[in-house]
Amino acid sequence: MSILQTFSSIFIILSLIGTVVSQYDYDCRWRKNVTDVSEIAHHKYQILEDCIYYKLSSDANKVQGRGNSIMTLPPTIQAGETLELDILGVGFRQIWMNELWKTMSISGYITFSWKDRRFKWDKDDFVTDEISIKSSSRIWIPDITTDKSVFSAQNSDFTFFKDIKARNTGNITTRMEYKVEADCTTDYSDFPDDKKQCCFNFRSTVYPTYIKYYLYNEHIDLSELKSNWHVAQSHVHISNEDKDPKKQYVNICMNVKRRAPILRVELVLPMVISGLITILAPFFGKLEIQLYVKLFALLLHLLSFQFLSEKTPQLGFGETVPNLYVFYVFTFAITFVSIFLTLISAALNRVPRHLPPPHGLSLWANLCNSMFFCSGESVSSNDTEKGTKEYSDNWRQIYVALNNCFSIIVLIVYIVGIVILSF
Repeated sequence: MSILQTFSSIFIILSLIGTVVSQYDYDCRWRKNVTDVSEIAHHKYQILEDCIYYKLSSDANKVQGRGNSIMTLPPTIQAGETLELDILGVGFRQIWMNELWKTMSISGYITFSWKDRRFKWDKDDFVTDEISIKSSSRIWIPDITTDKSVFSAQNSDFTFFKDIKARNTGNITTRMEYKVEADCTTDYSDFPDDKKQCCFNFRSTVYPTYIKYYLYNEHIDLSELKSNWHVAQSHVHISNEDKDPKKQYVNICMNVKRRAPILRVELVLPMVISGLITILAPFFGKLEIQLYVKLFALLLHLLSFQFLSEKTPQLGFGETVPNLYVFYVFTFAITFVSIFLTLISAALNRVPRHLPPPHGLSLWANLCNSMFFCSGESVSSNDTEKGTKEYSDNWRQIYVALNNCFSIIVLIVYIVGIVILSF
């Protein structure tokens, strides 16, 4: 009895399924009553798209003699035919740098278009002239990948296709989203605003000679780019392989420059201030005070250089010496020379003198100290009171004047050096 009930239940279920299937309209015959696509509800329009797709898929299977041919086989049939793959546009969305490996991670898109004769239908019959393909697995799509995906065992590059549209003329358009790691050559001359030239390629691995690329616009769209890197130049080229000219690939290159004005101010300003302290030391008066001021400036140099080393890339700059480092070394050299000259002047100042300096030299020293730096030291009257013949204070004025003149020369050299480094 239980067996009879089981067979009865199965029969009833199969009957219901058959009734539902028989009532389902695979051909969307209701479309005959529609004159304009705007009259179709949204859910019914998706059903209409499925009807068109399955009809085209069935026709393609009959022509090419294979199931799912519209998904797995390219659109051409005759031997020797090639597929013209049009590149309608290229754009960047995000750019960020891996300083350790010196690779630039780039995400963006490429808009492709090609002809597929299997996607042709009569608009008057199916109301609409365009359908959306809901998944890239439902249609044959060129296998466009990056070089690293082909030649490298470990890579993080990927591509996927979105917004696939098919028109009744057989024209297919889609947008390929990609994320690649491009190898870059870096110019650290303007660090921290360093410059990089990055390139990467796209190619087909399954159909390298079958696909022919045609570029409609070499300009790269940067309107959606979000990055602290400024793209100075960018281009897209169609290139042929050297070993096999029949094989083509898409080459994308760009020249970028880091935009870090705040970091540049943080690195340059402390060194500029300490350099100014060095060259303005004569205004502080006595040679001993000037020496202390310059030693303090040297301490600031060392602290600034320590901060700069913390901002240096982990693997250094290679063979390139950034202009900022040249500026630091130049400021160090100017400070050392200035300290050395002040030390010599202070050492000479401690030597007792029993002969007076030439009168003209004394007048020049007094004039120089009073007019330019106001750092002249008053002549002591102890020698006059003691009746001795020492003239150390007179010579001191000359040493101070010489130190001040050397300071002027150092100032001029420093300014000229900064101007040269700036350009």
